[in-house]
Amino acid sequence: VRSLYSGLLPNLSTAMPISAIYTATYETVKRKLLPLVGSERAWMAHSLAGGCASIATSFVFTPSECIKARMQVGQFQTAPKA
Repeated sequence: VRSLYSGLLPNLSTAMPISAIYTATYETVKRKLLPLVGSERAWMAHSLAGGCASIATSFVFTPSECIKARMQVGQFQTAPKA
């Protein structure tokens, strides 16, 4: 059972900040766009907010995935070296 949770900490260390950045960005952009586009085009505010949130999270997700991949193939032993 212990080995089942062996990779939990590294996954949480990337998933938690990514989720926080996505949610914060989405809500902020949506809140600012909804008054501008009106209720008839609320879908536009939601779509743009989702796109902006995805871009914002990619700044954290992409480097962390690159480091993880380099460490998984044994190219580097520690994250700072990767």
